[in-house]
Formats: sequence, structure tokens, C-alpha cells
Amino acid sequence: MVSSEKRPLVKNIKINLLQSPSNLDNYISCLKDTKKNETIEVLLKFISIVAPTYQKFSELRGYLIQTELKDSLLLLQSLICKRYPLSSGDWVNMSILSHNIHMRYPSQGYLKKALVINPILRGLSPNFKFENLPELYGKENQIIFYLMLVKGQLSKETLLQWGFKFKQLNNPKLVNRILNLQKIRNWDDSKFLPIKIWSLIESRSFEKIGPLITAFVNQKSKDIVTWNNIGLEIQKIGQVRQTLKYFLLADRQFKINPDITHNCAQAAFDGEQFDLATQKLRKNLVLHPKYKKSWSLLSIYLGLVDKINEAVEAVNKSLIISPNWPPALVNKGLHLAQRGDASNAISNFKNAIQMSETVYPQALYNLALAQISVGDIKEGFENYQWRWFADGFTAKKRNFGKKQWMGPKGSKKDSLAIYMEQGIGDEVMYSWYFNFLQKDTTDLIIECDRRLIPIFERTFPLLKFEAREENVGPRIIDGLYQYECAIGDVPRYYVEPLEALIGASAKEGGPQSDSLPSLLKVNSRKTTYWRQYLENACENRPCFGVFWRSKIDFANRSKNYVSPSLIGKCIPFGSVVVNLQYEHSQEEDNYLKDIAKNYGFKVVDLPEINLTNDIDDLFSVLKVVDAVIGPLLSTSWFAAAVGTPAYTFRKEEKGYIWQQFGTKSIVWAPAIRMYFSRPSDPWENTMSLIQSDLLQKFGR
Repeated sequence: MVSSEKRPLVKNIKINLLQSPSNLDNYISCLKDTKKNETIEVLLKFISIVAPTYQKFSELRGYLIQTELKDSLLLLQSLICKRYPLSSGDWVNMSILSHNIHMRYPSQGYLKKALVINPILRGLSPNFKFENLPELYGKENQIIFYLMLVKGQLSKETLLQWGFKFKQLNNPKLVNRILNLQKIRNWDDSKFLPIKIWSLIESRSFEKIGPLITAFVNQKSKDIVTWNNIGLEIQKIGQVRQTLKYFLLADRQFKINPDITHNCAQAAFDGEQFDLATQKLRKNLVLHPKYKKSWSLLSIYLGLVDKINEAVEAVNKSLIISPNWPPALVNKGLHLAQRGDASNAISNFKNAIQMSETVYPQALYNLALAQISVGDIKEGFENYQWRWFADGFTAKKRNFGKKQWMGPKGSKKDSLAIYMEQGIGDEVMYSWYFNFLQKDTTDLIIECDRRLIPIFERTFPLLKFEAREENVGPRIIDGLYQYECAIGDVPRYYVEPLEALIGASAKEGGPQSDSLPSLLKVNSRKTTYWRQYLENACENRPCFGVFWRSKIDFANRSKNYVSPSLIGKCIPFGSVVVNLQYEHSQEEDNYLKDIAKNYGFKVVDLPEINLTNDIDDLFSVLKVVDAVIGPLLSTSWFAAAVGTPAYTFRKEEKGYIWQQFGTKSIVWAPAIRMYFSRPSDPWENTMSLIQSDLLQKFGR
């Protein structure tokens, strides 16, 4: 017979209380076995029967803090205050509890009582001294601020310090309180202006910012710190041109200030005015050769233009000035990763995380990408969660008002709302996980790009899909879904199937079969229409879809784009080309047709189809053509998802991308065939190689 430990009967506990009414342990045992609505009654009996010492009160309070019996905790604290009315610390505790439990500002009534009892309030906190504020966080700061306000200890200088402190803590309400106090006390000082601009940004009152900045500039203030702080606030809202214009004015006024000149260079860099950026950086480094930020930014520029060895040299100078400076370690890691030295890149990212005083999302995000790129899937996708907090990650996190899903729970299945993220090509890439999610949930809804809903619903008929709008749709907000999750967080819960796929891909060495797997189901009627159309146009000749650029033209992406003339060099003689370049100009269209005459291929246009919005038609066209040729864009992922080979070219020093997981192919989309070239190599070599492979596979 298996014995089990039995819980003591409540009746027995109450007998123990009668026998030893002052025994705190008996009361705590009773509390643990008492219904929540009876807890207050037990507490009152404890106070009325027993005359507990202050130490016993403190022990009981310690127990209640560990529970969720908030009302009982507040009641106990009020009883302590009544029993020990001259204990200033307990009145402060009462104030803190009233804030924590009822989510309101600390009661000034409680604080006043504390101050009347003890105007100095020594012992309130080991960090109570104002100069130790950097060590404090959150609500404790609010308590101290109100204490100083009540005591009349806030000078203009200390109020300004508090303003920057609450701005740093991202507390708009208390920042506004600071600004109101400044106004009431007629402390007209431009030093408060960066805080005011931050407050206007938080309230989205952008129209009020311009006149304030213009008035400040016209004052020709000599306050370098305020000039700099205002510029940094403009920079945060993405006003690239305005930020650069502002810092150019500042740099003209303060010609040799390293912070102003560096931030001017940063603004020029953000606006992709690289000649101006490097001019300012080199000027700063001549005048201030130990200014580490400028060495680090210069290294980023050199990495952007693929001068990787020079980039590493520049960032090393930054690290000589400040060994183990986390931002420089991250930049060095990025340069090493760019060069293909993943092992040392990972080491630098880990060092940056270790040396940082706080959590460092930028390092964790880049560490994740480096780990994933070499096949460390488990730890890589764990760290990938930090992407939301990393600079440069532009996707917006959604909030469905549900609990965060923490992965499948075996036989217990949850109802779940998923939101897709990043670009439309990424949404197709991550759709690989839909079948896994379907098996592990009772009810699944997926928020995605509206244009993908037809093909997603056709492929996954048991799932629900919701078009993504600025505001979350009512089906999700009002639906009875227990959990929510971003699609980029899903891979960390399905490591085993992905590792199995990686292993299979590594054994095969990439796609070998002529028949590639198709993930998504096209519209049969539309596919029949486009097959007939292209069969008539192609006349049994090989048919290739082509595209050469994206409408997003950032410096780090545009190096992968080509002209129609270069695309023409990889098309076999006698073939047919379908122009799949969305939003192309008439000039580009004419140029492609002129090139076709020179290289002996035919160009076919697609009538009455919008390549940006008619995505369901585009999927059908991609299913019909023999292959597509272009840079790694959404069209490549679309083609691979319907089983059509995508001959994809890219400038990449390291010769791989993170989606390969350390293999020779893209395991989520094996139909994508990558052609890497060094940034310094001419495109013609790559185009010639693609043409050779097309001839071998499709003839002519």
C-alpha cells in the first residue's frame, strides 16, 4: 500500500491556536489553510487575542508579501501603523503598499505623517541619498521624489535631475508633473527643453516641437549639453533630415566639440550621406583621436562598404581606448560575422553581454543570428526573442491582450493567436510552422498580410486568418484565445523537427530532385488561365520570371540589386522572360526589351495584373514558369513556396545567410538556390554561372 502525506485538518490547527494563541507559526499555518475571504477574520483575531511584538508583525508581513493576499497585507500594515504610530518607516511602507496594490501615486497623507514623526527619515532606504539615485528603480524613485516635494527640498537643479531621471525611466506622467512644477515656479530655463520635447513626442504633439526648437536656435545659446540633448530627441523620432540640419547648425556654432561633431556625423550616416558622415568623423578623430564613438561609427561605415579589414582595424582602436566597451564589441562581432568568422563573432557578442551593466538586446539579437547561421538552433532562437528591443529591428510587436504562449504542453492544447512579423516574404517563410501549430492547439488564429489570406486559407483550411490592420481585429481581441505569440518566437518551441530537417538537408547537400516540395496551394482556376496564357506566349520555349531590385533602396540592400542589362546576361538564347519586377519604370521596361533583342530572348508582359497587390495571381504565375531569377526578395520565397526553382544572387563576403542554418541550402525553402559573390567581384561572373546552370537544366 502506498502511503501519502495528509494535510492537517483546519480543526486541529484551530485547536493548536487555542492552546498556544501567541504562536505565530500556528497563525501562518491557519492562514495557509483558510479561504481567502476568511483570511482577514483570522488576522483580526490574531491582533485581538495576541499582543504580538513588532518582530512577530514583521514575520507575518514577510509571509503575506510572498502570497497574493494583497488586501490582507494592506490591512496588516494599517494595524502595524495603529499599534506603532511613531514608526515613520511603517507609514512609508503604508504609502508604498497603497501604490503597489491600488496603482496610484503614494499617498501624501502617509508621507506627511512619516515626515512629522521623523523629518530626516534616516533609514528609509540605504539608497535614499539623492546622489545615489542611479542605483534605484521604478516606484522607489517616486516615493523619494514625493518625499522631497513634501519636504520642500526641490530646487531648480534637483527638479531638472528628476525630470531626466523619470524620462530615463519612461514615466510620462511624472515628467509632466516635473514640467508643471517648473511652470508653477516660473523656472524658465532652456535646460528643461529636451524633457519637454520628449514629453511632446510621447503625447504625439509633434506640431508643437518645431516652434520650440526654432526659438531655442534663435537664442544662440552657448549651452552645449542642451544643444546636444535636443538633437538626440529629434533623432529618436526618425526625422533624419531635420536632425542633420539641426546638428549642422550646432557643429557650426561649436566647431571643436567632440559630442556635437560626432552626432552630426551620426545624423549624416542615418541619412545615408556617407561622404559628409566620414568627413565629420575624420575631422573629429584628428581633433580628438581618443573619441571612441567616432572610431566605432567609422568602423560601421567601413563594414557597410565591405572594407571589412579596415572596419576591424577601426573598431580595434575604439577598444584600445576603452577595452571591453560593449558597443565596440558588438560592432567587432558584426564585422567578423560579415567576414565569415562566426566563432569569433559569437565570442565578441558574448563578451559584450558579459561586460554590459544591464541586459544588452543589441548583442543578444546579433548573437542569435550568428548562432542560428551556424546551426545552433536551440540557443539561437532563445536569444532571438531580444530582437524587439534591438536598434534596427523595424518590425512592431503586437499586443493582443492575451498571455504569452510558452510553447506546446504535450497532451494539453491551448487556444492561440499568432501574429506574423517583418516582410511579406518572411510571412511565407515562417508558414512552414503552421502545421506544427495546428497539431498543438485547439483553436488557432493567425494575423497576417491581407494579400496572403487566400493562399493561406486554401493551404490550411482548418486554420483561421485575420488581416493585419493598425488596430487588432475584434475576432482576436474579443475571441476566447488564451495565448498570443509572435511567429518569430515559434521556432524555439520546435527545435527537434527543424534539426531533423537540417540533418536531412546536410546529407543531401541541397535540393537534388527536379520535383521540389510545394508548401502552398495555388488557385487552380487562375493557374490554368496563366498556364494557357504563357504556353501560347512561350511556344514550348523555357520560361523564366525575372526581377532585379526592391523598392526599398537602403545602402546595405542596394548592393544586391542589378540592372535589367545584367539580368539579360544570364538568360539563355531563345528563352522567354516574364517581367515580375513590381513597380518598375517604363524606362526599365523598355531597357529590358532592348536587351532581349541583343541577347536573343523574348519578353512577355502580364496583362491586368498588379504584382504588388494581386498576390494570388502572382503565386499562380510562379507555379507555371520554369524558374525565377533575381535577388533574395519576397518573390524568391513565393516561388520556393510553390515548388518553383528560384535562382537567387547575392553579394555576401561570408557566402551564406542565417536561414541556411549552417547547411548548403535554405532548409525552409529548398527551391531557393543561392549564388554568392564577394562584394568586390563583378556581377558578370555570377550571371554567367546562372546561365550555365539554366542551360544545363532547361536546354536551348
